[in-house]
Amino acid sequence: MVCARGRVQPLLAFCRGHVVHFFLADCSSPDEIGFSKLRELSLPYDLIGLQWVTSRVLAVLDCHERLHVIERVLSRDGGTDGVMCVEDLQTLDLERVALVYNSSHFKSLATGGNVSQALALVGERACYQSICNYSIQIFLLGLKAVHILSLTTWKERIDLLVHREHWQCALELAWTFYQGTARAVYGLAGNTEKRKAMVADCMIELLLQYVADTVKKNEHLKAQPAEKACQEVMTMAVDYLILLGRQDVLFGTVWELVSGNSGARASLLSALGTAVLAGRMRTLPPPAARELLSMLRQRGMLANLEACLLQMDVTALDLQQVLDICWTHGLYDAIFYVNNTGMNDYISPMQDILKMLQNSFVPGQQQLPGIKNYPLNMLAIFLQYTGSCINVLLPLLLQKTKFWLEISYLYISGNSCIHVVKVMR
Repeated sequence: MVCARGRVQPLLAFCRGHVVHFFLADCSSPDEIGFSKLRELSLPYDLIGLQWVTSRVLAVLDCHERLHVIERVLSRDGGTDGVMCVEDLQTLDLERVALVYNSSHFKSLATGGNVSQALALVGERACYQSICNYSIQIFLLGLKAVHILSLTTWKERIDLLVHREHWQCALELAWTFYQGTARAVYGLAGNTEKRKAMVADCMIELLLQYVADTVKKNEHLKAQPAEKACQEVMTMAVDYLILLGRQDVLFGTVWELVSGNSGARASLLSALGTAVLAGRMRTLPPPAARELLSMLRQRGMLANLEACLLQMDVTALDLQQVLDICWTHGLYDAIFYVNNTGMNDYISPMQDILKMLQNSFVPGQQQLPGIKNYPLNMLAIFLQYTGSCINVLLPLLLQKTKFWLEISYLYISGNSCIHVVKVMR
């Protein structure tokens, strides 16, 4: 069946040689049924049988007794000129079935068996009554038994991969169901929102099972080997739960599952850090954010720590603790970001940096970490920050009289003078 102009029309198909022909039946008139050719589908093998499994899935039998499953794919505009998918979704070898060929119609038993050589030759490969379908089942008549093949539902296809412990393949298949790009889908009923909700629940159940199974298998390992063993599952859990919009599950059930395994917890934190750096997650619960920053600091990954802070919503963090870490390790970009976004303070960082810049020219003055060629690079940091803040500061300067500008002169050498703008309260 196809839907055209709000009407459901029967779609007929038959095969000859390697070509499948499709005809659309027009039943608009009660007195006459018309047929119009829709299109042809050429396949790389000769066919001897064809059956509809669903309104979009065909099962075709080639001359080598191999059953191929193909799907009719509608065009984007939803019209009746649907294009056909020539890629086999699945191929089954039916040699062990021993199909029954040649019926009484080709033997002419009613007339004493007098048939032409051509008809006898055709009858050797004729199996019209040996393959038929009922609903999603295909019945095959063999020499010794009747064999039944059935189209598996979307959930059964996932369960089969889980049974074989192909977790990644199962999740990838489930995601195609969620996106609506899977082939030969059966059993997933309802509108788009309902189907997505069903698949999302299945994926969450699958992820939790995968996480629990992996953590249990590696609970006897030490922290570092366990972290490596759990890296793949934690990355998949973070990625898919972000895509599904279920951070509540990520920081709820998944967080609890890894609470007793330090290696698995480190893997989860690493996956969260990757997601934050990629810009796919900005808000983390305070405990998770605190542990992530602590782990990066302990491992000396200060560049990643600063990059994570620049991507995160820091309003839920202990800002004073974060600033202490940043000042200790010279993470100046993060200092500006935390003050600006966390405390809406654009003045204090500028004053602090300017004070350090002035002190940097005093002989014997202690220099802060993280800056080489201290005076020049500290000046570059200050100028970069003032340039990035000018769009924010200018309206404040124009609207509030308590801000004023003071031009100070810093002499780096005897012959050069640099004008620095310092904003005071």
